[in-house]
Amino acid sequence: MVSDYALTRMADADRGVVRGVYRSSLNIQTPGLLLHVGSMGEQLSCLGMGIGTLPLHDLLSTSRTGDAVVFRDGALRIYDALGVSMVRYDALEVASCKVKTVSQVALQPVLPLLRDLGLTSRMGLADERRLGEVASTLADKTVSEDGLTRCVEYLLGRGPGLTPSGDDLLVGYGVGKWMLGGPHPFVDVVSRVLRGSRTTDVSRAYLDAMTEGYANRGYCELGEALAEGNGDVLPRILDELLLVGHTSGADGLLGFALALAFLE
Repeated sequence: MVSDYALTRMADADRGVVRGVYRSSLNIQTPGLLLHVGSMGEQLSCLGMGIGTLPLHDLLSTSRTGDAVVFRDGALRIYDALGVSMVRYDALEVASCKVKTVSQVALQPVLPLLRDLGLTSRMGLADERRLGEVASTLADKTVSEDGLTRCVEYLLGRGPGLTPSGDDLLVGYGVGKWMLGGPHPFVDVVSRVLRGSRTTDVSRAYLDAMTEGYANRGYCELGEALAEGNGDVLPRILDELLLVGHTSGADGLLGFALALAFLE
């Protein structure tokens, strides 16, 4: 499966380079996309594709950071130490990672479920007074652009990992605002602050996608289920979102909950 967001950008790609090889995925840097190649058994990233376990294992065992990548004829080719590895992305099923707008009434069923997850005890950020002030500001429906700017400046790049916890929270918050019918002033604030701030390349790529209204497939499934009134699948989707990364899932859902907090 491949994200529509990633597929559009791969169509313009010519060359790239392997940016990082991890336990269950790898990242490829192109001029317009940090492409994520992972397992189809995991939640689809809006930045990339999910392929079978065996071909992914072979890819991870031979690829090294710095290997050259060529995009041509609907396939990417990684030139590694043993030769050439190829992934055909034109044969993959395309999945929409565009966040769906959901009415405020339809969003109501997710609110108690989010509250019951105990997200503040699972998040990756230290529960300090300043964070509480930031959370209160973000939860305020009438928050000013200056207030949003201070929150984004505080959270951006805060925390360890490939996607710092503060960035995960910002992505989840943005997803919530898009579901409410964005774009929201928050999107412009993130774009502006991101230009002059330092964070990881992976986080920057997810934040860029969020500012265009795209998110990982799990959030899109959540929006679709809410819009269709399919409450039975909400606990499963939330559990799957919660399992992403060490604390990334909880951090993202906390941001999402803050974006919807005024509904309560």
